[in-house]
Amino acid sequence: MKFISSKINIARIIKSHISTLKSINKLNKADAWTFYIIPCIISIFLGLKIEITNSLESLLGVILSIFIGLFLNLLMLLISYSPPDGIDEEKKKILVATKKESFYNVSYIILVCIAELFLLLIFTYVKEVEYISNILSFFIFFLSIHTFLSLLMILKRIFALYDNTI
Repeated sequence: MKFISSKINIARIIKSHISTLKSINKLNKADAWTFYIIPCIISIFLGLKIEITNSLESLLGVILSIFIGLFLNLLMLLISYSPPDGIDEEKKKILVATKKESFYNVSYIILVCIAELFLLLIFTYVKEVEYISNILSFFIFFLSIHTFLSLLMILKRIFALYDNTI
């Protein structure tokens, strides 16, 4: 028996994104450090040193809302992309693989932005409870850093996709 509707099950999006970080069926250590471990360490430090104020909450909410719209449009751009005619099959396979990985990454980062918006919403109501607000601050900082680094990865992939076809 399933407890979650298949219409909102996001496990496949997360698995697909993680598959783009693997090489030979193992998580690439450099990618694990870049996208998870270093942001985690930085988030612990930021969570202890920086308080999330009302203005920072509002700023993050606006930025994330803009990012979600931007990434949804980027998904449409990726879906409509097709490799140009007249290129060799090997290059076409690389472009299609890059498009597929970019699609997975953009879909995943939309989920991350939605999760961070949800955490910000919860944070606005529980910020008076110190322990809960500290935990939420850590996750908000982590997801912000993770989003920024993932955005750089997506930018590089989109650049590679179009740089090879212009």
